[in-house]
Parts: sequence; C-alpha cells; structure tokens
Amino acid sequence: MEDSVENTKSKKTKKSGHTGLIVGVIVFLAVAVGVTMLLLQLFKGIETHESTSGGNESIGSLYCEATNPVDAFFTSTRAQNTKHEIKITFRGDTADKISYTYTGTYETEALAEQDNATLHANYNIYMGEHKVSAESLTPAFSTIENMMRISLFTKQSAINSATAKLFFLGPDEYGNLKNYSGNTIQSIYKNQGFSCEFKK
Repeated sequence: MEDSVENTKSKKTKKSGHTGLIVGVIVFLAVAVGVTMLLLQLFKGIETHESTSGGNESIGSLYCEATNPVDAFFTSTRAQNTKHEIKITFRGDTADKISYTYTGTYETEALAEQDNATLHANYNIYMGEHKVSAESLTPAFSTIENMMRISLFTKQSAINSATAKLFFLGPDEYGNLKNYSGNTIQSIYKNQGFSCEFKK
C-alpha cells in the first residue's frame, strides 16, 4: 500500500514538472514574439535618406539615350547596333554624379571580344596621353556572348578637360556643369543627338 502511495506521489511530481516546463516554454515564446513585434514596430518607419551637410535634399536623375550621338569617343564599325546612355543624378538642383554606358551588339562573340580589346586599349591610351589615371572613372569593360559593354562613372566635380569628352561635354560645358539647371543639361545632350527624360 505504501508503494502505491509513493508511486502516486512520484507520478504527480513528474506531471507537475512537465507542466512547469511547458508553461516555461510558452512564456519564453510569448516574450520572444512580443520583443520581435516591438522591434518591427520600431524599425517599420525608418527610411534611408542621402544627405549632405545642408540636410536632406531631393535626388532625381536625367537619363539620356542615343544610337549614333555626335562626337562619341567609343565608336565601332564592327557592331551591328550600338547604344549610348548618360545618366546624371542631381542633389537638389545641382548635378552630382554622372555615368556613361556604351553597349554594342555584334554578329559573333569573337567580334564583340575584338571590339572590347580595341576600345579598352583606345581608352587606356587616351587617358595616358592626358596623364589621367585610367581607373579614375571606375571603368568596366565586359563581354557577354555577342554583346560588349563599357561603363564609366564619376562625380561631376571630378570631370576635367580630358574626361569631359568621354561624357559628351565640351570645354565650357564641363566647367559650368555645377551651375547648369537640369533643363540646360538636357539641352546639351539633345544637341548631341540624345533623347532625354527626367526620373525620380
């Protein structure tokens, strides 16, 4: 009889131990969910804004595209189709960064690779002749199957008399770029054979 009582007590102890463990797990999960929800609410409304010492400023861009622009540095007789793209980002009303992309489509992959080598060499020679680091425009020359692409990128303030030509800018234009309105810059590129549009 005593054994029976002891067994009953033992079962009750084990049962209450399991119940306590389950309650502990439930409480832990509830706290974890609560903390997660709180963190989500805290970070939900946070947005990233680019800013300068003058505070937050709106950033827009001017995108221009042409197939046969005037005075292009990168040209090809091998390519079946070419596309030249200029993108200028603005900080407030001032031109901030500028990028250029040349894309050529060729009959074969071999022709695309030949043009890649030729145009890359022309770029390096030109920059060397003007004593400008070839890497200053973070150039990227790539070939994917029968397509060849060149990308250049810099800040408006870093453009000089040599690199201005690569972005279709004349001697007067690159120096005054920081003072030009978006509409004036758009007119410059339209005169070079580009079609342009503003984007936010």
